Amino acid sequence: MKKRFILFCILSGLLVISLVVYLNPTSGVVEAGEAFTLDVEPDLTTFDIVDPDGNGEGPFFIQGPIYPEGTLDENGNAPPGSVPIGQFFCWGWLYHGGEFAVVSQEFQLNGLGEIQVQGNEDDRRAVVGGTGVFKDVRGVGFAKFLNFPTNVSFTIDFDLD
Repeated sequence: MKKRFILFCILSGLLVISLVVYLNPTSGVVEAGEAFTLDVEPDLTTFDIVDPDGNGEGPFFIQGPIYPEGTLDENGNAPPGSVPIGQFFCWGWLYHGGEFAVVSQEFQLNGLGEIQVQGNEDDRRAVVGGTGVFKDVRGVGFAKFLNFPTNVSFTIDFDLD
């Protein structure tokens, strides 16, 4: 039992260290010019919209897990046993029957902090700030949908200033 606990502690520590090295923060903050990619799998069962007219317009919300780059397959699905490294939240407003959206998004990365982005629901979103190691970040996130419209999973490449 004691050996399992020690092994668990070592593996947990290695996972945290690997994530920190993966995101490459230095001295508790992310430095200018850093770039990294995340895989995001929004859960369609969490999608909610206030749409009394049924025209696909109105405020909405969706959330889902975040995975390290390369986790999601070409269909936008995480393989069984994949371990999320954070949680994604998105809220905004859909216009023109859902063809256009203005969004705020939050990428919560376990133990590291959050990255906040805003903009149109196109491929480029402004990084407007963050918390933790991302406390002073600005920059841009470039999103690419995987298998849209079958699902809304995407990768996002962050280029931080």
